[in-house]
Amino acid sequence: MQTRYMLLATLLLAGFCAGFATMTKGTDQVVAFSFRQGGTCAVSRDGALLGRVSGARARLQVKKAASTLDLDCSGGGRRLQAKVRPVLAKETIAGAAVSLSIAAVDLISGAAWVYPDRITVDLAGRKVTVPEGWQVE
Repeated sequence: MQTRYMLLATLLLAGFCAGFATMTKGTDQVVAFSFRQGGTCAVSRDGALLGRVSGARARLQVKKAASTLDLDCSGGGRRLQAKVRPVLAKETIAGAAVSLSIAAVDLISGAAWVYPDRITVDLAGRKVTVPEGWQVE
């Protein structure tokens, strides 16, 4: 009988905690861009254009996903292409420690992944810089 109550309590807890990152951080994220030498970037993912950013419009709201953000930047006669990889959100890792169902919900919603909060584009130096912990190709 006691085992039955423990099982019920465990299932209820897993249900309430499902999608920890989805509930605490949501499925959207704002990424801020800064430009060292001016220019503009087209930001896409999986072949679909998400938006354009520049010094005048430096923030872009994106849905979180496991796919890379593809940057196609140009300005001042220079061109730069880069891919920015997402990382697993801390909330997803914490949720997976509590219940695998939490991680599954976050993976389905996209909230399991997070992009860097800021991306710096340097067309003159031909490089894209992100905070430590993220990768640029």
